[in-house]
Amino acid sequence: MFLGVNAMANINEFVAKLSAFDPDAGDNGSLSYYIRASNLFKFGSNLSRGSIIPSPFNVTEDGKLVTANYMAEYNQDRFVLDVIAKEKASPEREAMTKVHVRNCQCIVFILNYIYR
Repeated sequence: MFLGVNAMANINEFVAKLSAFDPDAGDNGSLSYYIRASNLFKFGSNLSRGSIIPSPFNVTEDGKLVTANYMAEYNQDRFVLDVIAKEKASPEREAMTKVHVRNCQCIVFILNYIYR
């Protein structure tokens, strides 16, 4: 899925809807989402400059990826977000995927729930 996000995007601007599936019934079938890391990449570099805190993006509990700051404040080629889907009930298993945000384009990988 390819989505555009304006370089001049404001705070809380919608970027993408993330989706994961858990076949469990009840509370173990309910998932929440969060961003574990937001890695920065400068123009022309394949090496991360590290993870930025706080993240320039937020993900709501229902999986909406939104901007957490003004995108114009970040002069980066791309961000690579480690997004987690986690069960709401014990044993709180989780799965991770990477979301690449590049030059005002958001490349979203649909999360497939993987038990650990």
